[in-house]
Amino acid sequence: MGQYAATKYALNAFADSLRDEVNEYGVRVIGIYPGQTASPMQARLYQTAQKTYVPERLLQPSDVAEVVLSVLNLPISAEVTDIAVRPMCSPRPA
Repeated sequence: MGQYAATKYALNAFADSLRDEVNEYGVRVIGIYPGQTASPMQARLYQTAQKTYVPERLLQPSDVAEVVLSVLNLPISAEVTDIAVRPMCSPRPA
């Protein structure tokens, strides 16, 4: 998990640096950090951990897409730099 966390942090730092470089040209950069999202990857992780996979208890891909679209539709005068999106109800262990 250490290297996974390190790469996620590196992406955050990259987004911050990129934002500093391109904002003057009217380009916005946002970091979107979705929590557990119903996906084949999550299904595999649950299977590996021998836990019951209940995708309804996770974010749905369409939830994340709606968040992205809402940010893209902001007026050019507004910039959201980071969004963390989490499932409303946390998954229960099997």
